Amino acid sequence: MKMKRFLAPNMREALKAVRTEQGPDAVILSNRRVGDYIEIIAALDYDEALIKQALQREPGAAQAAHAEAAPSAVVDQLVDDDPVADTVADAVVETATPIAAADVQSLVLRAEQQRSATSNHRHNDTHVTEMEITSDATDMVCLRDELADMKALLSVQVGHARWQQQVEQDPQHAQLLRNYTQLGIADDVANQLIKAQHGAPGSSGEPWREPVGALAKHLPVTRHHVLSDGGIAAVIGPTGVGKTTTIAKLAAQFALQYGSRDIALISMDSYRVGAREQLRQFGRIIGATVFEAKDPLALRALLPQLSHYRMVLIDTAGVSQRDARLAQMLDGLSNQQRTVSLYLAMSATADAYLADEIVRCYSQVPVSACVLTKVDEACRLGAPLSVLIRHQLPLAFICDGQHVPDDLHLAASKRLWLVNRAQEYAADKRFVPSEQHMAETFGLREVVNG
Repeated sequence: MKMKRFLAPNMREALKAVRTEQGPDAVILSNRRVGDYIEIIAALDYDEALIKQALQREPGAAQAAHAEAAPSAVVDQLVDDDPVADTVADAVVETATPIAAADVQSLVLRAEQQRSATSNHRHNDTHVTEMEITSDATDMVCLRDELADMKALLSVQVGHARWQQQVEQDPQHAQLLRNYTQLGIADDVANQLIKAQHGAPGSSGEPWREPVGALAKHLPVTRHHVLSDGGIAAVIGPTGVGKTTTIAKLAAQFALQYGSRDIALISMDSYRVGAREQLRQFGRIIGATVFEAKDPLALRALLPQLSHYRMVLIDTAGVSQRDARLAQMLDGLSNQQRTVSLYLAMSATADAYLADEIVRCYSQVPVSACVLTKVDEACRLGAPLSVLIRHQLPLAFICDGQHVPDDLHLAASKRLWLVNRAQEYAADKRFVPSEQHMAETFGLREVVNG
């Protein structure tokens, strides 16, 4: 049997030293404190029977040898880096008398049970804590949602009360708001028109006289345009709004008045398949010359060569209002040596938000006027009319069909016709606003603004 004495600052380090030098088969014969150190006597090739015989022959040796030692398994269990090792190590050191193998094993077993119970307790505590936290978070979300619902419900109720108060105090004003809403006029524009009006709405027999008259009065139009003044004009706008057809209608009407020799058409649409061929076909029909310019630089070189033409019309490629190329295209058209008037083609079928976005995005450069297309395809005309009034964009031409050149009209002479068409479209019963809609639109709007 090979015995060796180990000294270390604590039991953990001492046990690690035993395992490092003597391996997992070593057994601990004794342990005690020596000053600030822990002393362990460990042995290899341990024979428990020989030790017992020696202790029986020399009873006083039991105290010297500190009783029988723990089996080798104790070394493996105690050197693990976990709370059990700390618990057992501290217990072994604090015991003044020698610890028998069974006692050490019992101590390890109790420590293992304590660790298992602690682990389960911690797991249960964590689980409960997570449940409580989750429950609290869910309660907060539900409470926030309930408060938001209550706020919305209260706002609606206050809005209804405000609208009813407005109806009782000024029924004529309320009726005007109903009429404008039925036309599809935006609420801010409707209030703007009512404030600008003087006098009461028409009698019950003519409920539309005032709103139609106000629309016709405040709709901006222009009498100065390319048909009357000549020059260079480019029709711009998103895809599918009828730019090429508008070019053909303008050229045909001009040719009827002044002849086709004074007209030049330029195609800059290299994206849409068949766009240039379509413009060439129009040119052949009316006898106008058609040119091509792939970009603003080519246009800059081409325009000086066309100075002898009385009217030059440029058909541009359709560009979405959100396209990154829009700013570059607009800058290229507006920064030419010869002045190019820009006409924004806007479909009457666009809703209020889309029409407003188109006008705002294309107004990065000065836009001369608007061409309102597809009037015959629209359900209501309130949205485009609202946008034109809000941005004070003058209307130059109105297109209400595909016939060339008949379905293009001068806005200056067709303004009242346009608002009457808007009234005819709005006569459909599905556009009659409910009192709930009016309360949510105007009563709630006052609550929010207030």
